[in-house]
Amino acid sequence: MAGAEKPSVIRIRREGMRGPDIAALLKTIWPRIEPAVRRGAVITVTERAIRFRYLPIVPVKNPAP
Repeated sequence: MAGAEKPSVIRIRREGMRGPDIAALLKTIWPRIEPAVRRGAVITVTERAIRFRYLPIVPVKNPAP
């Protein structure tokens, strides 16, 4: 996206989709995901849900045993 401040990734986790199907899906969900894309996020699209993880992704520290 031109002029974006951060990169974004859209992962589509739906099997058997071809290019035209993916384009139609993105067109359908774009109004919902556009703010996250502009902010910078990893967006995962499945059959049942759309999940957002905003950037930067910071690793969770494991507590000491």
